[in-house]
Amino acid sequence: MDTLRWIPVLIASALFSPAVHADEPGDSFWRSEDGSAHLIVLQGGQEIAFSLVVDGQRRCEAPGIARQAEDGRHFLFRNQPAYWRWKQGHESYGVPEENGSCVIRFDFSVDRVTVGSTGNCRSFCGVGGSLDVTLAKVSP
Repeated sequence: MDTLRWIPVLIASALFSPAVHADEPGDSFWRSEDGSAHLIVLQGGQEIAFSLVVDGQRRCEAPGIARQAEDGRHFLFRNQPAYWRWKQGHESYGVPEENGSCVIRFDFSVDRVTVGSTGNCRSFCGVGGSLDVTLAKVSP
């Protein structure tokens, strides 16, 4: 896991992080118990910028912007250009899916986040990969 490349992001997020409630994702780092998956979140109000990596049967990488759902309880990412952090052609993005079937859902609690995906998210993993994971918040 190449965590050194995230140090500047974490330092910047610590310096410029807005106040958030305990159950909001805020600027944070999350990791699975076995260390095979991690999530970096940068708070942006009703949107979060994220980078999710899951090293399971296949390596999955999904960076993007997730928007808060209407119920305010979770955030959703769709594999469409409006949710991408970088322009099309970036190594982490495949082509936009015509039916928009790939959806990644983030359910945050105070110390855990459950990530689930539905639809065709193969552009992030390939066949046999999965973005579904539960992560614990890493204390600063």
